[in-house]
Amino acid sequence: MIRSVETGAWKRDPFAGIQGEKVALIDADSMLYFSAGNANEQTFDQVRMRLDELLLGILRSTGCSRYVGFLTDSGNLFRSTLAKSRPYKGNRKGRDTPLLLPSLKAYAMREWGFYICPSLEADDCVAYHATESRTVCSPDKDVLRQIPGKHFNYQRNEFVETSAGSAHRFLWEQTITGDSVDGVPGVPGLGPVKAAEALDKVSPKDYPLAALQCYLQAFDQAEAISRFHETYELVRLLSRQRDYEIHGLEPPVLNIFDASGKFRASQTQSNGSIIPSGSVDPAPSGDSGEL
Repeated sequence: MIRSVETGAWKRDPFAGIQGEKVALIDADSMLYFSAGNANEQTFDQVRMRLDELLLGILRSTGCSRYVGFLTDSGNLFRSTLAKSRPYKGNRKGRDTPLLLPSLKAYAMREWGFYICPSLEADDCVAYHATESRTVCSPDKDVLRQIPGKHFNYQRNEFVETSAGSAHRFLWEQTITGDSVDGVPGVPGLGPVKAAEALDKVSPKDYPLAALQCYLQAFDQAEAISRFHETYELVRLLSRQRDYEIHGLEPPVLNIFDASGKFRASQTQSNGSIIPSGSVDPAPSGDSGEL
């Protein structure tokens, strides 16, 4: 059962006044970390209630009563096989993981229907399913700046709008600089400022050539081409069917859930109903399931 309902934290219907068919596409990895916090000093009830409240806040801010929660397949990432210069996300090894994070992840999957798509990151999943009628929700710069559209940064509680032109440019800036957060090396000595200078000299259609030229100035030809291609594939989100075909991957399924129905079921159960907990009801047919 949703703990915020059971404890009375949600005394009224939190979805009152929310209408329409909008869907929140949630990059849910960060939700778990934000909710767990310094979980070593908290009870599991406190941690999972924080997750409930964070999800509710996202839905109310975006005006969505329906949602999809994607999680990264951290143990089987396809990008790990692409990284040759340096292990993908190898810089994260040895970091402390909140003690209650695995239990919170299980709770999110059981109670809210968050799920993993094999070999994919949550970033790829939201990128593939992003449309005008779906609000992408994430605090991740790659998601916010590489996917065109109006998105919701739930860490800062603010909307971010990214044009197609700026999304295209950001991809090639990242191809030059790499991504230090994920341990992806780019061109040595070239940060965001110098990458921007390199792209400013050419038109958008020539960004790929400008990025490659940066690598050719730093490495011999064979290594430059190899590193250029590697970095591009590591930083690029898989947003098209063709992207998945190239890597031999199955596109992410889309399972849309109705949060208002889940809330009301839990509220009824807390009042003595025999509705079983541990399940999430899909949204009505017509906009749910695999696409």
